[in-house]
Amino acid sequence: MILSRESTIIIESVDDWILEGYWNELKTFNISKVIHSYNKKKLAQLHYEIELAHELDVPTIMKPIFIEQEEQFLKMNYSSKIAYKSLAAYIASPLSTYNFLRIAIKLTNCFIDLHQASYIYRNLHAKHFLIDTQTLDIKLLHLEYSYQYSNFKPLPETAMEIPKHRLAYLAPEETGRVNSEIDFRTDLYSLGVLFYEMIAGQTPYDEKHPAFFNKMLTTDPPTFKELGIKVPPIIEKIVSKLLSKNKTNRYQSAIGLKEDLTSCLHLFTNDLLLDDFPLGQHDQLGESRLNVKIPDRQRMLDTLLQKVQAPHEQSQIHF
Repeated sequence: MILSRESTIIIESVDDWILEGYWNELKTFNISKVIHSYNKKKLAQLHYEIELAHELDVPTIMKPIFIEQEEQFLKMNYSSKIAYKSLAAYIASPLSTYNFLRIAIKLTNCFIDLHQASYIYRNLHAKHFLIDTQTLDIKLLHLEYSYQYSNFKPLPETAMEIPKHRLAYLAPEETGRVNSEIDFRTDLYSLGVLFYEMIAGQTPYDEKHPAFFNKMLTTDPPTFKELGIKVPPIIEKIVSKLLSKNKTNRYQSAIGLKEDLTSCLHLFTNDLLLDDFPLGQHDQLGESRLNVKIPDRQRMLDTLLQKVQAPHEQSQIHF
């Protein structure tokens, strides 16, 4: 996909979308998620994403302003005073322990906001976050696979749709090969994959390997020591806990994870040893047992799909 706007930079690109950015004359950094407008399913997801971002209205989510038609592309536009960078590009370079902990806490904040609003993200990938390289603030994008929780209905098969590019971030219960339901802790496993990648420069398992699913479900990932990487043992324990195949052994809440990361940061910034301490002491168990429902989302997607099948009556849709 090639765009002709001068001075536009490509922040990120995956499969059928790109994220572009440019400074305008008002010294505002415009960010646009661009998809092919003739893909009606993606178009419906785009409308769902923008409506959900405004419904949630939390500071960790990049909130879109409007959708517009531009030539053969449909663009969802954001406005910012900051020239954000893709987190995937940022973590391609090694991180210090200090910066790892700062970024890890800010990433965890994204899931505290989502989970407290009763949503599971189910779309985690390093390319789905933006980072301010000066402050290390994080913004979350791409909400099209997010679902609201319910303890009354199981997850329908239609909710098992997985974008191909995020296979490496799947939790065991997302594969459909284990008898375990999807809940908040599914996001926390995927977050553990991202933390592992931030430290090791690679995900725990190679999704291109023909035995990927078997390895992910039955073996432990290489330790950081095996990869020749020096990591404080308590940080490795946190990552290992997140990557537990059994959900009951993971963190039970994003709040519990943040407490442990914050304790590590406090020790590190005060020149204290990152000694071992009991993990998950501040976990909140209650809501993590809820299952996922999608009736409201599916109904919204169906309605939006009907709308986008009709000819466009206007070039901009404001929210």
